Amino acid sequence: CTFWGDPHVKTFDGSRPSFYGEGEGWVVKTSTISIQARYRGTTFTKGLAATNAVAVGGSFMHGHVVVVGTMESGEFTVDGQPVLTTFGSYEIAGVGKVTYNGAGHLVDAAAGV
Repeated sequence: CTFWGDPHVKTFDGSRPSFYGEGEGWVVKTSTISIQARYRGTTFTKGLAATNAVAVGGSFMHGHVVVVGTMESGEFTVDGQPVLTTFGSYEIAGVGKVTYNGAGHLVDAAAGV
């Protein structure tokens, strides 16, 4: 699945629900994976909600929770502690490595929008 922006969603089965209200919701909720997103109004979207933060946890994370906020907020935490305030890598014990760098793709283009 893919989700981005104010929020656009492409679900695992290919559907594209739309909603623009503020709030929090499950992106993925299984017995092993928990991913939640927070949506808040922005000046860029004239008050309509956009993805503001994403939290990833669940048993596959071995008790760890990673939260990534907007570029403007600079929020990037592991277990509530700020990490990667600049480009680099951070090792999450028993899970893997998280890397923050300048590489990547514009989500709209990657999703075929």
